[in-house]
Amino acid sequence: MTHPRFRIPLAAAGLMLSAAPAHAQAGRTVSFSKDIIPIFQKKCQLCHGVDSRGGLKLDSYDNVMLGGTKGQDVIPGNPAGSRLIQLVEARQMPPTGMKLTQIEVFMLRTWIQAGAKDDAGSGPAANAQKPLEVQEPKEGATVREKVRIAVPRESIPPNGFVAVYIDGRFKVALAPPSEEELQEQKDKKLKQDTAVVYTWDTKAPLVLVQQSSAAREDRVPADGPHVVEIRSYKGDGAEAETVQVQVNLKNQIEYVSNKPVILAYGKDESQVGKQWMVEHTVDLQASSGQVGQRSFGAAAAQATGGPE
Repeated sequence: MTHPRFRIPLAAAGLMLSAAPAHAQAGRTVSFSKDIIPIFQKKCQLCHGVDSRGGLKLDSYDNVMLGGTKGQDVIPGNPAGSRLIQLVEARQMPPTGMKLTQIEVFMLRTWIQAGAKDDAGSGPAANAQKPLEVQEPKEGATVREKVRIAVPRESIPPNGFVAVYIDGRFKVALAPPSEEELQEQKDKKLKQDTAVVYTWDTKAPLVLVQQSSAAREDRVPADGPHVVEIRSYKGDGAEAETVQVQVNLKNQIEYVSNKPVILAYGKDESQVGKQWMVEHTVDLQASSGQVGQRSFGAAAAQATGGPE
């Protein structure tokens, strides 16, 4: 008896199965606050955050759904018709830097296909435990060299983050360690209430972000007052609170012109080995009522006037 033959493209089927990310294989629901907004923060907000290129801001659920100057970029239930998916799949967005991975694109498609819902909520669970504050430095503090800027973990909303601004210039966005990171780094003794810290290097040249390129400036922050601003954001990217402190930067050494400067090491061991240089400019001005000459040697003559 002859049995019929069936040819099954096992290799192709295997590729299709292996291409599905773990989210699909595990049947896990894609979360806007846990999966989507972190993608935007990492890959998109350089152009679609504060700058809002093309009128599109990807920093909160409401702004994502609002779209840009060309209209709605996310159509719930229709990933193929969503301009956001079209751009990332065509590798046109982001225009520079790291492109979205296949898993990140898959999560975007899955989220839109499921209705592009907001799961962050707006109740008490979405708010921070304590009002936003700057733990370090304090208001009016004198700061030098590298300044430690610390925000208490309790001041950051669940699944949220903070952005640091110096004199209105964006510096960095930081999120506290997740539960998974805390478990993985037990040896470092990280605690749930560990503050989020950013170190501001006041001796580093200023950097301006202009569109997609960063133009480096040679000048550094000048001594004097500076404003440290912290903005907190909820899990959906919506801004929660803003707080500011003013500090006094003092990197220059005080000295009196044309007087000796005493340089001594203090208790800060990090200062040991550093070299300091103070430049003085001395102007010499000569004045004379009449012109005179002076000869030097055995038969030196008396000068008839003028400076010596």
